[in-house]
Amino acid sequence: MDPDDIELMAYVDGTLPAHQHRAVRRAASASPEIARRVAALEASRLPYAAAFAQQTVPPVPASLRATIDELLRTARLNASPTRKHPPLV
Repeated sequence: MDPDDIELMAYVDGTLPAHQHRAVRRAASASPEIARRVAALEASRLPYAAAFAQQTVPPVPASLRATIDELLRTARLNASPTRKHPPLV
């Protein structure tokens, strides 16, 4: 097995299904190169969730909310199956 970086990151994050987790663990045990890559990914992990959990997020300004709502309405109209021509950009 030669796992790619996405698979190794999922292994480090603990999000692989059990059978894939075991396969990556075996591969890392058998290959110093894979073990090195896993170690590098583990070292690069930062506690983002904990860091941002403490932050207070300001409310979204009403003007921004209105702009986003209008963009969504326009996008939905342009995606309507009754529309015969693509939207002009």
